Amino acid sequence: MGEYAHVHQTFEEFAATHIDALYQGALFLHGGEVPQAEDLVLWTMTGAFQQFK
Repeated sequence: MGEYAHVHQTFEEFAATHIDALYQGALFLHGGEVPQAEDLVLWTMTGAFQQFK
């Protein structure tokens, strides 16, 4: 925590900073298959939302 303990983000702010890299990684992992990459991003962001505090 330390110096960043005072920083608060909404989930939307958090997601906006990471969604592009997450999508590019998902495309790489699924060999460029868009539907599978989108499913992976959706699954990952859903899990992140459930854990977001």
